[in-house]
Amino acid sequence: MVRENLAYDFSRFEERKPSEHSVQLKLVEKKNNSKKAMAKSVWANLLVFVAVAVFVVALLFSYMRSNELSSAIRAAEKQNHELTSQNTLLQVEIDRTFSMKTVSELAEDYGMVKAEKYQYKYFTVAEGDRVDAE
Repeated sequence: MVRENLAYDFSRFEERKPSEHSVQLKLVEKKNNSKKAMAKSVWANLLVFVAVAVFVVALLFSYMRSNELSSAIRAAEKQNHELTSQNTLLQVEIDRTFSMKTVSELAEDYGMVKAEKYQYKYFTVAEGDRVDAE
């Protein structure tokens, strides 16, 4: 007997008798060749394992290559720093060697003297790039 209530529908919780039109499902075991299914499963698992192994090896190789490149970059940066320092020292030595004081001292040691004003000769360029010296 089904009780009807406007607020609640309790008919969902009552036991029902199977009707003639209801469908009954039966569990049917599928009889596959278990050896073939197992072989497929083994090959699928092996394929997945090989794919994962290849991925891991590729990842390790990329980390190794990255490490090699990083160490090469560090070595190049160190060499660059050393060469820059050496260049700075050589530039200071060049500037010291060719300073006006050093050049004038060497010139005096070789017996050279500064030119007087009357020894200078000036040229005027009136016609383009041509110069005539007297």
